[in-house]
Amino acid sequence: KYEEAEPLLIQAVALKPDYITAHINLGLIDQERGEMDSAINHYRDAIASIPQDATLREDHLVAYYFLAEAYHLLGRRNDSLDQYEAAARTGDHLAEPHYNLAVKYHEVGRAHEAEIHYRKAAEIRLAYLAAHYGLAAVLAEQGKLDESLAHLKIVSEYDPQYEQVEQHIERIEQMLR
Repeated sequence: KYEEAEPLLIQAVALKPDYITAHINLGLIDQERGEMDSAINHYRDAIASIPQDATLREDHLVAYYFLAEAYHLLGRRNDSLDQYEAAARTGDHLAEPHYNLAVKYHEVGRAHEAEIHYRKAAEIRLAYLAAHYGLAAVLAEQGKLDESLAHLKIVSEYDPQYEQVEQHIERIEQMLR
């Protein structure tokens, strides 16, 4: 289907150069073909087209994540993380980019930074269970058990079946005794 889609996407970009989705899809096509330099350029074009005003939406930021993944596939871990950081800066008022950055920081053992961004995501979207759950995990790893327990209880209030939260609550309560 790439043969059919690609000319239409190229035409779409010619008509509307700031068409974020078309740039992303062209990048995905190139990435699938193994043409990483071209894919990266398409993702960068998509990022350059992201509005820097109140019209910015979380789905606009996906261009950063595709670029991050392309860098990751090339073994460029720092460049990949840079894209998650850029998404969080660009969408500072949005929860999802902070959560995504927190996950990446947590994966590479940067607990303090992970805590900051899980916390920010949970503050922006109060019922963001994944952010509270991730924050609870990173807090527990840092020995902040009381605060970890508080965030697990928030998760449990909204969804007692979430990721075995009740078992985690029990475990931390036992540790606190």
